[in-house]
Amino acid sequence: MSTYTVIKAFDDLQDAIPVSGGSFYHHYEIGDAYPRDGLEPDADRIAELAGPDNAQGTPLIMSDAVAEATQALEAAKKEADGHV
Repeated sequence: MSTYTVIKAFDDLQDAIPVSGGSFYHHYEIGDAYPRDGLEPDADRIAELAGPDNAQGTPLIMSDAVAEATQALEAAKKEADGHV
């Protein structure tokens, strides 16, 4: 399974533990890996979190491959601009 990086903090409304009086949702902070150990989301859930079709209306995760490519591009731009 591919791994993803959290780009906006969120509580995973589909990853809950029942507790007295409600549910406890797994929380992700920016920079966390998604999914957590033991969770195997389907492709639809990945698409939902990676796009705008979720409760926050904005992408919440980014594939690690895209994150690495984005970081490389940003580093190359800084180097080209003389901001190394």
